Amino acid sequence: MFCRKPRLAPGFFYGFLLFWAIQGEYIFVDSGFIGVRLFLELKKNQKQKGEKMAVKQIKVHFMEIEDKPGSLQGLLSQAASEGVDFQCFAAFSAGGGKGVVYLSAKEVGALESCAAKAGLSLESAAGFIISGEDKVGAASEALKSLAEAGVSGIAGAAMVCDGQYQMLVVVSEADAGTAASALCA
Repeated sequence: MFCRKPRLAPGFFYGFLLFWAIQGEYIFVDSGFIGVRLFLELKKNQKQKGEKMAVKQIKVHFMEIEDKPGSLQGLLSQAASEGVDFQCFAAFSAGGGKGVVYLSAKEVGALESCAAKAGLSLESAAGFIISGEDKVGAASEALKSLAEAGVSGIAGAAMVCDGQYQMLVVVSEADAGTAASALCA
């Protein structure tokens, strides 16, 4: 389903790191995989068991960064110093000494302003935060409508916390309307 799979490359990310904001508290999880960092903000009002999956469309920007230790930290530090607050990000090694980072700021204008000041080139995409009750096949079920609609993902990541799954799926801006219709049908 996803067009870009993380490729292992030395130096970019050493471990799969997840930072979750749960009712204002940060939790760090390290699962030992190489290639991805993800930050997702969990909804403060957890869904009740048996409810249909929730879908929230978000604006996502992406850019290429160097594939070396500290690249992502430097970018996030610079954004923090400019007051950019992220609702999620995911980063993947792209090989050839490059990585790709997908960013979704709570205030899009703040991210765009920060990037302009730093001379960074951002490209736009559409993202969807999909959440629901965890069960076997939950991700497959959630992504089935995208596959049936012919929408390919650019990037994605997911995790389970307290019986609820949270998944970030990034698609091209051109596919945003089709993806939204498919996911919200």
